[in-house]
Parts: sequence; structure tokens; C-alpha cells
Amino acid sequence: MKRTSSETHRQHSRSRPAIMAAGIVLVLVGCLMLLLPLVGGGASWTWNTKTLSDLQGAKINALPQGNTSDGVRLAPQGTRPVSLISAPLTLGSDVGRVVEVACLLPDAEKPSMQTVNFLWQVRTRDESGKIVEAENYQFEPTQAMLGKTLSVVRFSVTVPPEDLHRIGFQFPEAEGSVVIARIAFPTLSLSERDSLAWSQAIEGEPFAAHSINFLRGPSILGNSINSLLVGLSAICLGVVLFVASLRRRRVRVAVVVGVVIGVWAIEDARATWNLNRNSKEEVGRFAKADKRVDVWTQAHGSYEIAWAADLLVENADPGLKFCVVSDDTFLVPHRLAYLVAPRLSIAEDCKEADFIIVMFSSRARFDPDTQILTMPDDSMIDARPVAQLSDYCYILRRNAK
Repeated sequence: MKRTSSETHRQHSRSRPAIMAAGIVLVLVGCLMLLLPLVGGGASWTWNTKTLSDLQGAKINALPQGNTSDGVRLAPQGTRPVSLISAPLTLGSDVGRVVEVACLLPDAEKPSMQTVNFLWQVRTRDESGKIVEAENYQFEPTQAMLGKTLSVVRFSVTVPPEDLHRIGFQFPEAEGSVVIARIAFPTLSLSERDSLAWSQAIEGEPFAAHSINFLRGPSILGNSINSLLVGLSAICLGVVLFVASLRRRRVRVAVVVGVVIGVWAIEDARATWNLNRNSKEEVGRFAKADKRVDVWTQAHGSYEIAWAADLLVENADPGLKFCVVSDDTFLVPHRLAYLVAPRLSIAEDCKEADFIIVMFSSRARFDPDTQILTMPDDSMIDARPVAQLSDYCYILRRNAK
């Protein structure tokens, strides 16, 4: 039996309040998702690094040079960038999701744009429930103008602060010493949060190893761009439902699909702009690199890896094998294997390798007098030196028996 127009009208009238209520709820939920990060604060936490005694329990990849009126002065060790990592943390769940470092470059002749990396390590537990450190640090880069006056560089924290085990900052482009005054989770005013949110929204996302598959998008005050797009979609859909209920019309599927596509197009346009800007910057950077080691350094983010790969490619006979001894058991061996293939291949067991690359290993020890390399597991290998970049980066040739 077909419904009459009057029955259909009555049915729409009965559902009108529900549609209007759903629209209002969606608008409210969307507004909360967009506004809460802007107005929410959080508890503060501060680690003042004014004196060397304040660094107790910290990991320092630098040479401490004493105190200044602003903070601890740290000098680079060889070619390794200055980095300072906190002692193990115990942060509450109410701590805000913005972290900052106050720093300056005392040796800088004039202010310059510098890369600053925020490092973090999450807290994990073993099978017995004991807290252990994760093997690797994650990092997030940004650009900041640094000079002889104190500057504050801020980052969004993308993991719950209570899950953080250690945090730190690295200055890969600083040519001289770095003075660090404090590392903190600050309490920001509304205007400061709004200004930071805008700067993070328009900040370019640099190319990384994952960029061939996807772009992460900006993290705005600790919230992913996806959560903000969902909030905007909820507001738009809520308005569509509310207007449809007022006009006594059905919600058309095409309109809903159009809203979703329209919101997606906003981020797609931003990502396209970001890719275009990154492409121009990358072309300019690589155009200035006339040596292979410089090109590889820019592409893979490590001068040490580029240095070792360049020497192996130039001097090692095809078909030989190499192994890597490093605290980083993923990045270093994989990047080296990629750069030297197919000329050389990697061996898991250093006793079967022709070359041994020791890089960033805290436990490996080489005695040039006896020509013995003591491995992290205390086993020993006869080897002779081939090349050395620093105390923590060198290449050995295994002595065949």
C-alpha cells in the first residue's frame, strides 16, 4: 500500500525534532573538538638547567663547558651534534601537550635559522612488568631563529606525557656551543596557544623516509590534523541536518558526500602546497652539494653513515661483506646496506664480514696495539684499522685466519 502525501508529511514532522537535535549535537561535538585544544591548558613541568648539578641523571651528548648566566654551556663532541636528554621522568596525566626549550648560541655571529630536534623515548614494560627503556628515540624537527639572545622553541607532544620516559633536544646545525636554560611543559595563555596553533598549522612538513607512502600532516597543540578535520566535518554535517530540519526537507546523500569531500579538499590543498614548497627547498639544497658524501648526508640525515658508505663504495672490492656494530641496530645498518648495494652486502655475523663498521657503539672497544676489537657481547675479533672519523665512528678490516 502506497503512503499518501499527508502520511509522509506527518512522518517527516515527527522526525524533524530528532534531526534538529542530531544536528545541534554534531555542531557542539565538532566545536569541542576544535576549541578544546585552543583553550585547554594543562599542568606545567620545568627542568631548569642552570648549573651542571642540574644535569644529574641526564644523557649528555656534548662536552659540558660550565655555567653561564643563562644556563649550562655545551660544546659539540667532534662532528656529533649537541643534544641533552633528561633523566627518567614521572609526569602526570594533567601535564599539557606542549614542550619547549629555552636556548641560545653564544658563538653565533648573527642569528640564523637552525634545525632543532625534539627527542622522546616512551616508557615500556618487560614480561615481568618492570619498566624498561625503549630501544630507540623518536624525534620531531622544526626550524627556529637562534642567536646570542635566549629563544624559546616549542613543539607539540603527540603521545600522552605520562607515557614519556625521557625527553631531550638536539641541535644538528649548531656549529659552536649551545646554552640551554630550561626544558619545560609550560602553561600558555590563550593568545600564546592560538599563535602556536597557527604557526604549527602552516609549518612545512619536511621530507622523511615515510614520505614516499604518506604525509603525517601537522600536529597542532598535540592533536593530529585528522582529529581537527573530523571536528570540522561534524560541524558542517550538523549544520546540514539543522538546516534540512528547518526547511522540512530530507538530507540528500549527495550533500553529505559533498561536505566530506570539501573538508578533505582543505587538507589536500594544504598538503599539496607543502609538497611544492618542500620540493623547491630540496632541489635548492641538493644543488649546492657537489660531493657524494654531502648528497648522502642530506638525503639520509647522518654524516657518519654517508662518510662510511662513501669510503666503502670507493675502496672496497665488489662482492665483499660488511657488518655494523652500533647501539642503533636498525637505522645505521639498513641505511648503509642501501647506500653500498649492490657493490657490498651486509653480514649479520661480524666474524664472517670483511669490513666492520663501528658507529655509535657504547660498548665496543678497539685496541690498535693488539688489533683486537672487543664486541658488545665481550667476544673478540682480530681486525686492523682502515679509516677513522672520530672515537665513535671508524672502519676496520677483519684479519682473515
